[in-house]
Amino acid sequence: MQKIITLFTAMIFSFSLLAQEARNIHGVVINAETQEPIPYANLGIEGTFVGGASDENGEFNFNVNKDYFGKEITVSAIGYFSITIPWNATNSEAALKVKLKEQTFSIDVVDIQAQSLVLYRILKVAGKNMHKYYINEPYSMSAHYEFQNNSQTTISHQTSVSYTDNKGYQPLADSVLFKNYGYSISSVKANKKEDPSLNNHAVYINDLLKLDLGKWNRGIFNPNLLRDFKLSKSDEQTTDGQKTIIVDYELMNPSFEITFDPYTTEYKGRVYINMEDTTIVKNEVWAQASNFSSLSYNHFTKRSTKKPNHYYISSTYHKTGDKYFLESIQFSRQTDEETPATTKANLHVTQVSKGIKRPINNKVFYWWK
Repeated sequence: MQKIITLFTAMIFSFSLLAQEARNIHGVVINAETQEPIPYANLGIEGTFVGGASDENGEFNFNVNKDYFGKEITVSAIGYFSITIPWNATNSEAALKVKLKEQTFSIDVVDIQAQSLVLYRILKVAGKNMHKYYINEPYSMSAHYEFQNNSQTTISHQTSVSYTDNKGYQPLADSVLFKNYGYSISSVKANKKEDPSLNNHAVYINDLLKLDLGKWNRGIFNPNLLRDFKLSKSDEQTTDGQKTIIVDYELMNPSFEITFDPYTTEYKGRVYINMEDTTIVKNEVWAQASNFSSLSYNHFTKRSTKKPNHYYISSTYHKTGDKYFLESIQFSRQTDEETPATTKANLHVTQVSKGIKRPINNKVFYWWK
């Protein structure tokens, strides 16, 4: 009996010691005026990685070990003034109610640095939500495709596309996802039927579909690579009652792992996030390469220009029912910023549906006859 009492006393002492080793910080972040919760606010001890973030309901919960006892906690969120919580305010076990005031004018450098942490958190959540809210089961779609190349003789054509996808936007490598689609074309219209070079430039829908940025398991969609980007809030807009945040990103040191192009010298982008469900609805990329690479942006051309190449890629997504589907892909390439794009290609989806009625397994490369 004495042994049991001793053991019980030791356990109480251990729990008491453990409680002194760390303190739980929990509560909710709200708008000071409207009392509405503020999602994805950043809470942390300045100069450290200690802290947490509020969830979609504005609630937060994290632990601080004794090494940081006594330090203030900084709270920041996009569009709000940052505040600090004194350590003695956490003495009580009661939940904290953190009130932030909305900003009505330009913010200073300190706030910009604090809000960049919020942007990283939002993009991490948005990246995960792509696999949650985007179609991740077999589906079919119809689309309209246009192509134009002005490098030598102007070549242009357009066609109707039938497309099937067996995987959708699952958390798999992009190389795996791109092996699970097929398409067929019809109603081809070209400006120069007799031009034999049409065989070389052809339709290249396969290349364009690989620029569906939502399937790229690299860059800002990969949380392990996100820190390689510099983020800044560009704008905010409301469409059909839905709040959209626009974030600019820049790859500070372009790497082959992200760009898939050994000649890339600049890599910038802009992502549009629907804050209703924290999902990416549009992603744009502007890239520059010092030379032509057959490994990457070789879309729609077969010759090296030996000049800087400028690329633009855009993919947009639209919600149909309870899932997001691809809406459009745009691509352009030019060798001089002062001249019009030498190559343009656009794919616009006209109809989508879940399930595959007639599987298309082949990758079609159109040859003019």
